[in-house]
Amino acid sequence: MAKGYKTGGRSKGTPNKATQELREALNDFIESNIERIKTDFESLEPKDRVKLFSELLQYVLPKYQAIQTKIESDTTQFPAVIQLEYVPAIGAPPPLREEPPLYDR
Repeated sequence: MAKGYKTGGRSKGTPNKATQELREALNDFIESNIERIKTDFESLEPKDRVKLFSELLQYVLPKYQAIQTKIESDTTQFPAVIQLEYVPAIGAPPPLREEPPLYDR
């Protein structure tokens, strides 16, 4: 093997065949047992249903990472103002209340 160069194995981006086969097998299992899964889910206690639902969400929704920002400004020249605006997604309900602007320019 040449130092620093990949000379064998899968090409970058090529999916793992075993992983793909496992995903297909699990998908087939879920599809063929969906009614049983629904019945079992409904038979759970409410707290267990919520727990299972929240655990399953991680496989459907992307995980978000917290973002921390530090803003430094010289307030003797001008105040630092950050204005956030709610932009609803298509089909999302409107905000509960309309917030007045912090100041008028």
